[in-house]
Amino acid sequence: MPRTTKSTPMQVRLSIEDQKRLTAMSKELGRPKSELGREAIRYYLDNYDRVESDKRESQLVQAINNMANRVCAMLNRQGTDIGTLYEITYQTMPEKDFFVGCLNKTKERLRKRQTDDERKLSERMASLVTQGVEEAIEASKTPQKSKKKK
Repeated sequence: MPRTTKSTPMQVRLSIEDQKRLTAMSKELGRPKSELGREAIRYYLDNYDRVESDKRESQLVQAINNMANRVCAMLNRQGTDIGTLYEITYQTMPEKDFFVGCLNKTKERLRKRQTDDERKLSERMASLVTQGVEEAIEASKTPQKSKKKK
């Protein structure tokens, strides 16, 4: 749908292959190449922020997934190590009551350590989110330079 506002001329260089594709599309649709070019540029300008936002969101989701995988692996290793130590110690202890007391004390320490680890993880996640938001704000303030194709 052509706009009725004043316009200024612009030249665009296309590769031979892109020129052929544009010519074929123009003939197929029965519309001038200039109109297709305007429409493509308008679409790009209208959707640029959304596309960039989607990229940043995708990177953030990937960082969260990586961190979740690391936490799961850490918990798996901890569980395996604790289970192994528990079995060995229990089987070799002559006094089972003493072992149960030690086990309870260890559980308390692990709970505190887990709380500290969760706090550090939470701080790291907040830092990543804040960093991503700050980068997005900075990117929106900085005009994008066009990249020349070699």
